[in-house]
Amino acid sequence: MKSLKLNSDEFINNIVNKVDTDEHIKVLVSEKNKIVTRLNTIDSIIIRLYEDLVEEKLSGSNYQKMLDKYQDEQKKLNSQLIEIESKLTQENKTEANIETFKQIARKYIDFDELTPEIINNLISHITVSHVKVINGTKFREIKIIYKFIG
Repeated sequence: MKSLKLNSDEFINNIVNKVDTDEHIKVLVSEKNKIVTRLNTIDSIIIRLYEDLVEEKLSGSNYQKMLDKYQDEQKKLNSQLIEIESKLTQENKTEANIETFKQIARKYIDFDELTPEIINNLISHITVSHVKVINGTKFREIKIIYKFIG
């Protein structure tokens, strides 16, 4: 019975490992932090530019050119930030779905018969392709799409 439990845990982990969210979240958070840092730096630069303009260390035309350049960069970074935050929200939802799937799957680790209840709780849908003949052998692809994790 212990080996069945280990194999079941291995099965769950194999399915869940196909959806690698932890590493992706770390990358997104790192990108977000870099963007936020750069946006703060640009804010400081713009303030200094304005001070230089007021103190007449910088001409009006040079100020405007530099300001336009930094404002363009700000717009691009803000749009990247929105995109990253959206992806982070999605990744966090995916992580929550993985945990839900694990909890449900563990409820059905020890079963003797595949019941409609088990199928309905674990599987979203099953796709069966048309028969393909390759080198005289018939093949049919079957895809099982699990709930919560795809």
